[in-house]
Amino acid sequence: MPAQIIVAIIGIETIYGRQMGNFRVKDVLATLAFSYPDTPNKSSREQLFKDQLKELILMCWNDAGGKLPSQNSNLGVNKVQLNACLNQNSSYAGAIGLPQFMPSSIRTYAVDGDGDGHIDLRQNPKDAIASVANFLKAQGWQAGMPIYFPVQEAGIAQAKALADGEPLLKYTVQDLISKGILKPSQGDLQQGGVAPQSKAFIIDLPYPDKDGNDQAQYFVGLNNFLAIVQYNRSYFYAQSVAEFAEALGYKNQNAVPVIEPAKSTSKKSSTKKKPKQSQN
Repeated sequence: MPAQIIVAIIGIETIYGRQMGNFRVKDVLATLAFSYPDTPNKSSREQLFKDQLKELILMCWNDAGGKLPSQNSNLGVNKVQLNACLNQNSSYAGAIGLPQFMPSSIRTYAVDGDGDGHIDLRQNPKDAIASVANFLKAQGWQAGMPIYFPVQEAGIAQAKALADGEPLLKYTVQDLISKGILKPSQGDLQQGGVAPQSKAFIIDLPYPDKDGNDQAQYFVGLNNFLAIVQYNRSYFYAQSVAEFAEALGYKNQNAVPVIEPAKSTSKKSSTKKKPKQSQN
C-alpha cells in the first residue's frame, strides 16, 4: 500500500492525531441511534447508529476479556477496561482514533501493526497505518495502479453527459478514449495508463464560480478511486486524498516498467573462407 495514500488519509481525518474528537462514543452513538434529528432519512440513519452502538458494545466486551456469546455472564470481564472502551472519545459521529474508524470497521479491519498483541488506534501509529492499509486492500485496492485521470478539454461535454453521481465502475477506459474523454495513452500500460478494458466512472465535483454560478470539474475515477470512496463516501474526499498523496510524491500512474525493445549486439559472422594451404 503506498505510504502517501495512508499519510494523506490520516492527515485529512485527524491532522495526524490532533483532532480525534472529544465526545464520549457511547453517548454519541446512543443519541444518534434513538434521537436522530427529524430528516427524510431519519429511520435509516437511526438504524445505522443502532448497529454501530451494538458493534461498540461487542467490541468493548471482547477487548475487556468477555466471551461471545456472553450467555449472561460477566466472568473474566475487566470492568475498568470495559468502561474505558465505552467512554473513550470519538468524533461527533462516533468515529474513533487516528483513522477515524466506526466500531464496525474496527471489528472488521483493525489489525495489530506492531505485533504487541493489542490494537490501539488512538496512540499507536503502527496499528493505525496497518489498519488503513488493510481496509483499502479489502476494498479492492490495486497495487501499482493510478487512482484517477483528468478529463480532456474536448471531452468535457461528453463527461458531463455521463456523470450520474453513482460510484459504480460502468465504462471501459477504451469507451472513454473513443468518446474523447481520455487520451489513448491512458489506455496503454506502457505509457503509465491502465488496460483498455479496465472499468471506470465519471467524477463530477460541483463548485460555484466567482459570480455564484454552478460549475463542475470532471475526472475519470478508476478502481483505486472507488476504494477510497468506500472509506468516506464523498467524491470530494477521495479526490482530496488523491491530490494530497500526489503532493507527497505519489505517482498517479501505473508502476509497470516500460519494456524497451532489445538491441541486437551480435555481429554477423564472416563467411569468407581461408584459402587452403598448398600440399606441395
